[in-house]
Amino acid sequence: MEIAFGGECGARYVVGPSGNLIMGSPSSETGRKTDEGPETEVVLSKGFWLGKTEVTVGQWKAVTGYSLREQVIRMLHDDSVYDFGDRRALLARFHAFRSQRAG
Repeated sequence: MEIAFGGECGARYVVGPSGNLIMGSPSSETGRKTDEGPETEVVLSKGFWLGKTEVTVGQWKAVTGYSLREQVIRMLHDDSVYDFGDRRALLARFHAFRSQRAG
């Protein structure tokens, strides 16, 4: 299936079928990290559409109306989108650091 977003932007999708799967890795797996378990059976009761490729910057802007940079800035300054709690100071320092590097 292909969906056009306007202009030359579009996206291709594939169907993810319904069914069961095991999420997580077995504890006996070589190189397994602690956050990769426990194994859990997941039931997908309905199929779903999944983008065949990554979202491009053009697709993002065609759908949202914002560049990715503009969207991130909006989200960082909108408390109704995310509650950053005590991380707001850290985000401000990160933003200042990025601004210095870009300048």
